[in-house]
Amino acid sequence: MLQKDVKSLSGQSLSISQASDRIMLFEMSIYGHHAVYIRHLVRYWCEQAMQGHFYVVVTAQFVAECSEIMAIAQQYPQANVSFLPLTPSEEATLTVKPSSFLQRKARAWQEWNLMCAYAKNLRATHCFLASFDFFTWPFLLAQTPPCPISSIYFKPTFHYARFPGYVPTLKARIQQQQERLMLALILRQSHLHRLFCLDPFAVEVLNKGRTQRKTVALADPVETAVSQASWLELRSHSNIEAQRKVFLLFGELSERKGVGQMLEAIAQLPSDLCQNLCFLLVGRCDLATKSRFQAKIVQVRSEQPVQIIEQYEFISEQAVKDYFQLADVVLAPYQKHIGMSGILLQAAAAKKPVISSNYGLMGELVRRYQLGLAVDSTRPDELTKAIAQFLQQPAEQFFSADKMEVFAQENTVEKFANTIFTEMKS
Repeated sequence: MLQKDVKSLSGQSLSISQASDRIMLFEMSIYGHHAVYIRHLVRYWCEQAMQGHFYVVVTAQFVAECSEIMAIAQQYPQANVSFLPLTPSEEATLTVKPSSFLQRKARAWQEWNLMCAYAKNLRATHCFLASFDFFTWPFLLAQTPPCPISSIYFKPTFHYARFPGYVPTLKARIQQQQERLMLALILRQSHLHRLFCLDPFAVEVLNKGRTQRKTVALADPVETAVSQASWLELRSHSNIEAQRKVFLLFGELSERKGVGQMLEAIAQLPSDLCQNLCFLLVGRCDLATKSRFQAKIVQVRSEQPVQIIEQYEFISEQAVKDYFQLADVVLAPYQKHIGMSGILLQAAAAKKPVISSNYGLMGELVRRYQLGLAVDSTRPDELTKAIAQFLQQPAEQFFSADKMEVFAQENTVEKFANTIFTEMKS
């Protein structure tokens, strides 16, 4: 049960603010964009000296691993930001690492009920949930929350048929019809205040013909500042051979990232081109997947004069920008990825061209903003052709630096945070 006495991190009783705005952020995940979004919102709240109180309800793991985010609030003692970790008994009520469909649905219901309890206890005037996709059924069928809710919709697909070359399978058609019905019902719910979406094309469709605007396009925040000295040092430290162009594949490394397809594509390249290629693989990876990748890498190295550098580890925020600066080409060969990709934004901010999947939103953004080459990334031969083009021809002919700049400026941290707080208060 939720304790009546809300405790701060120091264990002292926390008086509930009487301010008119008491915004509660509820987030039970800490990896990927989750912690990054919390950091951006906390920093913006503090730096803009926003009025009211900002409660951030998180897990104990967040407290252990994301102390630098809490340190931001400590620099602004008058900012009224409170981090509230779940108690051990509250965390015990949640399904741990849900793996099956039913477990994920059960976990969503558990988190929703916990969110409602915290919102009631804190007398929150508004609650922000980062992952709308996770809570679709609770939005419709679970208990009504005590305050309005705003959330981010990450993976709309109902409008993909509008994109050039998209041919849905029967399964995709059925899923999209279900998605349209679910959205129509949820958008009628009075407790849904704003549905933010990183896909501006989906927002256009959802708002068309509606008298009440509930869906708002949201920037996917990207930071651009980088030190030239640090990325040059990183290149040297990584032992990248001087004559080689760096093709960077960055992020949470998994099969869906297209690592296997990239290795097959490199294996098909002419050997003389491989002499000028460095494949830089950077990011966390589970042991089983890492083992599969390494077996294929050993094979490719034995057959091709390519340099392959593997760094299976978590990368700090500053180092992320350094990696994109040292890259000549950024790889985003996702396998049927749905929604936005921060990789495209990091590449645009660094003004580096991409080889990307041509599927869905990613393909449309690459085409519209001329970010590089969009190909069928499920086919290694298509990736081979794209790699060869960048190795044989000037990269500048494959992208527009001006349109990259526009894309990056549309997705700044300031626009992201300002949109969320402004819309929640409207």
